[in-house]
Amino acid sequence: MKKILFVLSDLPKIGPTNQTLYIIKAAMKKYEVSVLTLFDETDCYSVKDNYIANGVKVECLHLESFINAIIKGPKKIAEYIKNNKVSLIHSYGTIADYICEKAHTKTNIPHIISLRVFPKEDLFSRMNFIKAWIAYSIHLSALKKCKHVVACSKSLLGLMRDKYGFAKKFIYIQNGVDVDKYSLDSNSCNNRDNNYICLSSIISRKRIHESIEGFLKSNISKNSILYIVGDGELLDGLKMQFNEYKNVIFVGKTNDVQKYLNSCKYFISSSESEGLPNSLLEALSMGLIPIVSSIPQHLEVLEEINAVYYSYVLGNVDELSKTIDSIPDDIISNNRERIVSSSFNSTNMGKKYIDLYSEIIE
Repeated sequence: MKKILFVLSDLPKIGPTNQTLYIIKAAMKKYEVSVLTLFDETDCYSVKDNYIANGVKVECLHLESFINAIIKGPKKIAEYIKNNKVSLIHSYGTIADYICEKAHTKTNIPHIISLRVFPKEDLFSRMNFIKAWIAYSIHLSALKKCKHVVACSKSLLGLMRDKYGFAKKFIYIQNGVDVDKYSLDSNSCNNRDNNYICLSSIISRKRIHESIEGFLKSNISKNSILYIVGDGELLDGLKMQFNEYKNVIFVGKTNDVQKYLNSCKYFISSSESEGLPNSLLEALSMGLIPIVSSIPQHLEVLEEINAVYYSYVLGNVDELSKTIDSIPDDIISNNRERIVSSSFNSTNMGKKYIDLYSEIIE
């Protein structure tokens, strides 16, 4: 049985690591699979135990820093590949992509990169300028050299091709969601109270403040709750800024996202940049009605499945609040049925990756 090695920096509880596990579970039906992380887990909500519980072998290189990974990582991964007779490397993330491409040049083992963000928008929104510039430079180097780069959405592929000539070789496989995991309980979406949820990392490009301000300016906010579910560098500042509003509840990171999705009827996202938003897929699979910024990555999903949704122009808080107030009280959502029968499910995504693996190594 041929072996596939997945390489990531670590395994925090975020959308991309969930997507990677979906791919791994599909690959395990045909290949021997292992995961190699670069750094020790620092997030108390790490999904490492969940990977192991699903039968995935997880090992770590215990690299000490970004610089340490850049210098020592390629050699260590090349040694791991040779010692374990790996047939293919599949990486995700700036550092992992870079050092795996370096390891590929040492071993000639095929390398796939899953691209889940538009690099410049992502890196410069969460790092200082110097660190972001270095990370951006090395990521572009890896993406340019790698033969097999898979964008997680048609929209992201389009953005990359418009910006970079070398991206003409890229392909896309759309993200998926485990529709069985995110299933409705007896509290059908159409019977829920008019509560709202932002499910997101609390970082600048997600524009959580815009979602909150739009909600608070709406008339309906007087009798509704907005849950902010997620963690990030801006969380404490937002808590202080909106501390007086009892109808805005900061949940933080949680292992029970489904609980909050099940208590809400509407999903809000003011994000300015995405790959293909995992949280939107989760919300749709629970039947929620999205109210989103009209960026291509949101609309790709919503238009393709003909969802019940509302959109507004990014940055226009007044339009967001008016959109919220314009939604009829008796609106009916069939979004769960639409996402279940669509291509945006983890089974479909997994099959497409298996086909790609077979094409490359068989």
